Amino acid sequence: MDASQTRVPCFQAGDHRANEQLGLLAMHTLWLREHNRVASELLAVNPHWDSDTVYHEARKVVGAVVQHITYRHWLPKLLGDSAMRRLVGPYAGYDPNVDPRTSNEFAGAAFRFGHALVQPLIARLNESYQPIPAGNLALHRAFFAPFRLVEEGGVDPIVRGLIGLAAKRTRPGEVMNFELTERLFALAHDVALDLAAFNVQRGRDHGLRSYNDYRRHCGLSTANTFDDFGAEIRDDDVRRKLHDVYRHPGSVRFLLLLTATFFVIHTHTVHARLRLRLENVKRIVLKDV
Repeated sequence: MDASQTRVPCFQAGDHRANEQLGLLAMHTLWLREHNRVASELLAVNPHWDSDTVYHEARKVVGAVVQHITYRHWLPKLLGDSAMRRLVGPYAGYDPNVDPRTSNEFAGAAFRFGHALVQPLIARLNESYQPIPAGNLALHRAFFAPFRLVEEGGVDPIVRGLIGLAAKRTRPGEVMNFELTERLFALAHDVALDLAAFNVQRGRDHGLRSYNDYRRHCGLSTANTFDDFGAEIRDDDVRRKLHDVYRHPGSVRFLLLLTATFFVIHTHTVHARLRLRLENVKRIVLKDV
């Protein structure tokens, strides 16, 4: 189907980016349905509540479920149990004195690591976890295409695909997949965009300092040569490419080193990206109600 000919409008949600790609749209739909289910259950046992009370109480429950999944299941798998225990620690109760704001480094660079986890396709699976008749979908064809959710199988195949397909494995020669760097929003623009380039420019817009500055902040040594990155970037070719672009290690941007070192975290050293992420996570955990 030609996306330009569809009559299916974009979905409305609390976040205007909900229609950006089908996986995100499916998750928005899933949590909206869960909110409505919880609201119906609460109203059944509290018929005296007005609509605002039902909404806000259901919102509390759903928010708590999201927090539980995030902090008890996702983060320990992402960061490792050891890092969670040492640097985040068990929840000790609400602390009103903790500043919960997201740091500039976290928002502008550290949490962008998630772009390296994105697969180049949206898997759409039936109840047997096999592709549906409409098939899996190249990621660039899933951008701003809500009609595919309505007319090509609904939410369930997409959610099964998110469950059944592992996150992308980062390789030295490909941190982000081709669909993000060469075909981003290709159906919505005459010239496709590049998410990696966006991320680098975002770091500049946010005034992020060089990678060496953050190494020092986290207690690591200053890199004076590109070989000094060897403990974090083990691939010689990646270090050579950084040298060709930046010439001096002090010029290397924070974001690039974060993505290049994504899977290299030593047990005896907390890498800058991990340290900054954990500092931010801990503040949020202590401030959550």
